[in-house]
Amino acid sequence: LKTNKPESANFLRKESDNYRNLAFEHLKDYNWNQEDKEKIREEAIGYMKKKRDLKYSDMKISDREIEVEVLKVMEDLNL
Repeated sequence: LKTNKPESANFLRKESDNYRNLAFEHLKDYNWNQEDKEKIREEAIGYMKKKRDLKYSDMKISDREIEVEVLKVMEDLNL
């Protein structure tokens, strides 16, 4: 992550880990079809872009990097 505020990168990594852990706890109780998974992906990407623009404007992360990270997390969560 490229930023002029190193504390932003560290905080964002911790926040990402926390969200991943919370999601894992809740997702294992459900069965997700392909339509559900696509909606989750789209909403997660939108959420991350909004968060980047509003809270982490100093971060240099592209839309593509966000999409790749969301897909990686979804794969880690077996979605």
